[in-house]
Amino acid sequence: MKTLFTIALALSLVTSGFANEGTMNVKAASHVKVSEKSIVVSLDESLGKVRLAIEDEKGKRLHSQTLFLKSSTRVPFDLSNLPAGNYTVEIASLEKKNTVGKAVYKVVTKEADQPIALPLMASGKVLASNKVKLTVFGLEEPGIDVKIKNQFGRTLFQERINENEGFQKVYHLKDINPKSIVMEVTDIKGRQKNLYF
Repeated sequence: MKTLFTIALALSLVTSGFANEGTMNVKAASHVKVSEKSIVVSLDESLGKVRLAIEDEKGKRLHSQTLFLKSSTRVPFDLSNLPAGNYTVEIASLEKKNTVGKAVYKVVTKEADQPIALPLMASGKVLASNKVKLTVFGLEEPGIDVKIKNQFGRTLFQERINENEGFQKVYHLKDINPKSIVMEVTDIKGRQKNLYF
């Protein structure tokens, strides 16, 4: 009886060792990378047949699929249509229908960083009593609308300039004091700057 008990104990230790080894193998043979709202699951071919599942923080299953790995594989997931938050990625190594090892990854997605909107880089300078120079630089796309208005807001002159990156232009103001005008400069993206002289 004692021998039977010893054999049973040895078998249970071996079985639990295999289960732990299976779990460790899945963890060692897989990797999950998160970038903003995208997840990439890397799987080593040694896993063979795997079930891949993604759940939200409430435990609702969002995706499940079975893969037969014949080579190392990367599986991308785009979660841009889902809210940022906590998700669970579960990778289960399967033999027939039985799970022989499992790895669970807790991941956090976040909203994409918005690019910093730079202001329109434009400046004006009085050259003489009836001349002003406009300088615009740092344009990402050609297309600048220039309006010269008087102190009452009436447009005296307007034009569209299609130059790449930047330009300089001198405006001759006939019988107009530069201190009485405002120059509105607007780029193709809608960024605007008012220049006073």
